[in-house]
Amino acid sequence: KKKGEGLNAREVKGTVKFRGGSLMIWGCIGEVEGRMDAEQYMTILEQGFLKSMEKSRISECDTIF
Repeated sequence: KKKGEGLNAREVKGTVKFRGGSLMIWGCIGEVEGRMDAEQYMTILEQGFLKSMEKSRISECDTIF
């Protein structure tokens, strides 16, 4: 998006207020040479992200991605 431009409706996920519980926001950055295509992106997720979730005992069904 351009500077000063508002968010597009497809870029926003609705939320629901709740009592208690917790929320974890997790991000990561990696270096990739050249352009990343969908196949390379999926490989990175399968080999890195999903394994990290398993090690952290975070269930895939508890995750919004």
